[in-house]
Amino acid sequence: MASLILKNDRLTVAVREKGAELFSLVDHVRQRELMWRGDPDVWAGTAPILFPVVGRLKGGGYHHDGHWYAMRKHGFAKTRDFSLVSADEHSLTLVLQADELTRAQYPFEFLLQVTFRLEESGLSVRYGVENRGEGGMPFSLGSHPAFALPGETMEASDSYLEFECEEQGGCYCLEGDLLSENAGPSPIVGRRLSLGRETFARDALILKDIRSRKVGLFARGERLLEFDTGGAAHLGVWAKPNAPYVCIEPWLSTDDSPSAPADLADKPGFITLQPDEVFETGYRIHCA
Repeated sequence: MASLILKNDRLTVAVREKGAELFSLVDHVRQRELMWRGDPDVWAGTAPILFPVVGRLKGGGYHHDGHWYAMRKHGFAKTRDFSLVSADEHSLTLVLQADELTRAQYPFEFLLQVTFRLEESGLSVRYGVENRGEGGMPFSLGSHPAFALPGETMEASDSYLEFECEEQGGCYCLEGDLLSENAGPSPIVGRRLSLGRETFARDALILKDIRSRKVGLFARGERLLEFDTGGAAHLGVWAKPNAPYVCIEPWLSTDDSPSAPADLADKPGFITLQPDEVFETGYRIHCA
């Protein structure tokens, strides 16, 4: 599988052309791989890009302009080959464009651009979504990077997330294949979410309308990294139960709830771009 490399004195970054997926971020100072290894016996992903939907849609699809379209969980970008369009010693830019396969499930002329930029002590990941069609184009977008924890299990890593702000809202969970209509009690105490054996027993934790932009990942008494969500409205936090990694996932929208509208443009959190409009967002990883 083809991979693309960026390197400076502090970091080495590796990205796959398939899915434009970040799969390695090595900190040379600490001699540590920050990304989850993508073990297929646990979870094979490392940092899939979620486009043009985030999570599951009610009924496995959506309506648009009088037609029904099937759409898999998290969309199709994560399984498609992107094309490298520019590269230098500090950055890589890859794109995915509409084609016959995408139009069968998403009837829009889109361009999705992803730029990885290596900084002195971190990595910036920026997205650009462009509507190249003639009508409105509804879409959502999310990131799903998985970060490695020390030890063989999450419990053994003695790890937690620390939020920039106290998050006052509750926590939404999946009930079957759909998102709960109402928030449950938040597992965040103060600004800290402890990560342990039972944290993800009910699948992902979904924090809507988060106040924090920055989230620190700590393990065994030290900060592993700081994650900047880019101002995303929602944050998913997930791992396979007790596995030695955690996903910190900034999202524009969430999984459908049972009451979610069927029309793609009406789904909460979706953005509709007009012809030739471009939407930009992204996230940043800062090494401790």
